[in-house]
Parts: sequence; C-alpha cells; structure tokens
Amino acid sequence: HLERLVLDCVQLCGPDADASYTHEAVCVLTAALRQATRRLKSLRLRGNFIRDAEAFAIAEAIHAAHGSNIELDLSTNSLSAAAVAKIGGLCAVAAGFQKPLCERTVVAP
Repeated sequence: HLERLVLDCVQLCGPDADASYTHEAVCVLTAALRQATRRLKSLRLRGNFIRDAEAFAIAEAIHAAHGSNIELDLSTNSLSAAAVAKIGGLCAVAAGFQKPLCERTVVAP
C-alpha cells in the first residue's frame, strides 16, 4: 500500500506554472486524500508553486483523513510565513525556502 507520495517540481502545476492548473490539480489531490482508505505517512510537494489557500486545503484534507501524524513537505513553493504556521497546526510540516510570488514564472532553458 502507498505510504509515501512524492509530487515534486511542477508535477501539480505544469511547466508554465499556470495558477488555474495548480488549483485544479490541488482539488483532485485533496479529494483523493479525503477518500483514501489507507493512511499516508508522508506527502512531498516540493516546487509546485502552491500558494497559501491551496496548501491549507491540502493540509485540511490530510488532517481530516489521516490525522496529524503525516509529514507534509511544502518546501520551495509560494507560501507565506503565516500559512506555514497555520498548516503546522494541522500536521507535521516542512516548508523550507519559499519563492516570492514575483518569482513564479518558469523560464525555459
């Protein structure tokens, strides 16, 4: 059974960092988390341009379905310090470096 889910580096938002795509992907992810019959131990979502409201929706879904013992890694997204603190009340959160919203554009090589 799945204990650890890793969706890193624009796997939720796509290569163009389209905010609407990220929101749709987060809606699908939160629905799946709420319906999961097995408990996850960790969820890593590094580098997906996730913003405060999306991160909080994910944390609420995790907390509702899996309790507060899951590790949620939201490093290198676009979260405010206030959102990280609020999410920390729902689950064990790692949220290292956060990109300012002005740096959300992905530049092709």
